[in-house]
Amino acid sequence: MMRPQKLTAVGAGSTYTLGVTNSLVAGKEVFSLSKITFYDIDEQRQASNAKATESLLREAYPEIEEFVYTTDKETAFSDAGFFFIQLPSGDLATRKHDEQVPLFYSCVEQETGGMAYGLLSIDDMLTLVKDIRHFAPDSWILNYTNSAAIVAEALQREFPHDNRILGTRDMPTAIMVRYAQLLGFEIWDLVPEYLGLNHFQWSTEVRNREVVNLTAEAKRIILRKSSALLIHRLLIRVESAPQSFYEYKISFAEVRV
Repeated sequence: MMRPQKLTAVGAGSTYTLGVTNSLVAGKEVFSLSKITFYDIDEQRQASNAKATESLLREAYPEIEEFVYTTDKETAFSDAGFFFIQLPSGDLATRKHDEQVPLFYSCVEQETGGMAYGLLSIDDMLTLVKDIRHFAPDSWILNYTNSAAIVAEALQREFPHDNRILGTRDMPTAIMVRYAQLLGFEIWDLVPEYLGLNHFQWSTEVRNREVVNLTAEAKRIILRKSSALLIHRLLIRVESAPQSFYEYKISFAEVRV
């Protein structure tokens, strides 16, 4: 078993922070920690999360020897071996523009807004990684910042020889959970061929551990059982959306399965 590690959560003012902390608690037997540090430039938002986290760690993770939250980079970065980054570049007002500007031009906002959000995140992420490497050159960096594929590509281009920067996101796992449910397997019994991350992803093949190719079967089940329900849910959501969504609704209504 690996020795307990020191982890810094960057962007700890995010609403995801408590969920991430709960995951660290749940996984402490396989990834044990001795210290957790929160870092964010928004002192007030971070403090709210930190106070709740202190209570959680006291009850569920007493093995943590030290918990710190700070707005100082040197304090946050200097002795950490792992960094978990969930960087909300800008603020909620900025995010609102990312989503609403596409609507003005009659575009579906989530992916178009996701692209704008990803492009906005790049500069902050590049600066952040450079700062981390200054204080902790050998640390592992796990980036959870959306749009994950855009940010991962930018980091790969800027730091092509840094093999300790990893892009991660929950959507690939969520999709594999759905495949497992459809095919009657446990998720760990499936071996997928999966490319990309959030907002830019393909699942090209799925096999089981006996190397049986289940791709055609998965497609058949999805078309037979899931497409109509998915379209129905999309239409329900669109009914209350702005006028610019109506063409989107019609396009889904014309789908044939």
